[in-house]
Amino acid sequence: MNHPIPAHLNASLGYRVAHAQRVLRRGFLTLMRSQGLGDLTPEQWWMLAQLFDREGCVQAELADELFGDRPNVTRMLERMEAAGLIERRTDLDDARKRRVYLTPAGRTLHDRVLRAVEAERTRLFGDLDPVDIATTLRILAVLEQRTR
Repeated sequence: MNHPIPAHLNASLGYRVAHAQRVLRRGFLTLMRSQGLGDLTPEQWWMLAQLFDREGCVQAELADELFGDRPNVTRMLERMEAAGLIERRTDLDDARKRRVYLTPAGRTLHDRVLRAVEAERTRLFGDLDPVDIATTLRILAVLEQRTR
């Protein structure tokens, strides 16, 4: 199937995806500040959410799965650990591995952010057609796979 190349940048799928990401990121940061949740970034939120679901996962695997960027994830985890949100422990069976756990403060923050995020998702996406959302997710998954 042959797809025409858009004449204008803002009609380009790649541009629209990148622009939407920037807008959503800015909206997330604004939401966190408005809820008194400080400067929590979307990446830190994703980390909290992942750890909530996968308590004690291996740091390197978490980095590879979420971002594919171990050095930046290590720095993010160091900041989150310094803030008292997570704890990193050496794996008992393999001293080269570090496992990551939420602290009680991390769990409390997760719960507060989750409530704010769920309300914002409803506001942003609640009236969109579920079929359109599913199609968009499918297309994005194909694009992600093709760029690996």
